[in-house]
Amino acid sequence: MKIVHHLFKQRGFHLIWSVIFLLLLGGCGEEQLTSPPAPTAAVPTGSEAETAVFWGERRFVIVPEETTARFELEEDLRSSITGWALGARITVVGETNQVSGDILLDPSNLSETAVSDIQIDAHSIKTNEFFRNRAIQQFILQTEAHPFITFQPTTIIGLPDSASVGETLHFEIMGELTIRDISRTEQFEVTATLFSETELSGTATALISREAYALTIPNAPNDTNVDEAVDLYIDFVARAG
Repeated sequence: MKIVHHLFKQRGFHLIWSVIFLLLLGGCGEEQLTSPPAPTAAVPTGSEAETAVFWGERRFVIVPEETTARFELEEDLRSSITGWALGARITVVGETNQVSGDILLDPSNLSETAVSDIQIDAHSIKTNEFFRNRAIQQFILQTEAHPFITFQPTTIIGLPDSASVGETLHFEIMGELTIRDISRTEQFEVTATLFSETELSGTATALISREAYALTIPNAPNDTNVDEAVDLYIDFVARAG
């Protein structure tokens, strides 16, 4: 009987420890199940999402096929029909798509925006009249000796701190405009829209003086009273690679 009683005590002792061990295991498992999940990164929404797309600088290159540089000025047109008397006041338009340049910008930090030299192929500028085109190339712009019109930006004024997709910006760019061998400081008014993360488009305009650049109009029987003021326009599309 003593032996049986001893065995019973041993088995009871092991049974108690087995129950305690199982309870401890169960407690550990429950703690694992109720532990909080690992934190996840926040997903930007609205304007935050638009800004996040643009993080970092991008180089937007002007697309010549979708860009036009042009000048406009007014003059009186004489005609043999009227006995060379003054005829209609017309607007002369000369244009080309041979424009090159690029814009380096980070939409989340527009203070670092930079614009390269803008170059226009002067020889490719055309109006709607053959003899006027020849006069522009040979006598006014002298494109054989001076094949390019160049604008070298020096200062950008009026940009906000940042921009989002679809936002239209209004600002000014000052720089050195060179026509033939004459350079002068000019200011372009710019309206530009960020259409997507890879496309920027807009218009830059400036008003210059013919006299300041010695743009003398040759004597012609059918053109007179040509304006001294010349409007310059660059309608541009630029894309990031």
